[in-house]
Amino acid sequence: MEHRNKFQEMLNNVNTSTANGRFFVRMLTVLSQLEIEIVSERTKFGLNSAIKSGHLPGVVPLEYKKDGNKKLS
Repeated sequence: MEHRNKFQEMLNNVNTSTANGRFFVRMLTVLSQLEIEIVSERTKFGLNSAIKSGHLPGVVPLEYKKDGNKKLS
C-alpha cells in the first residue's frame, strides 16, 4: 500500500526567518525525534522479550543448527 502524504500550511506560511517559524520547525523536529526513539525502545523491548522466551531472531549462522529447544548446537 502506497501512501502519498504532503504537508501544506493552508492558513499561514511557515517563515523560518521569524521566531514563530523557527519555533514551529523545531517543534516538528522534536516530535520526529520522539517518534524515532519510541520505535527504537519498542524494538529493543520486543527483541529482549523474544530472546527471553527462547526465540533467537535472525538467521542461524553457518555450521550451527537449532535443536528442539530452540538453542544452537
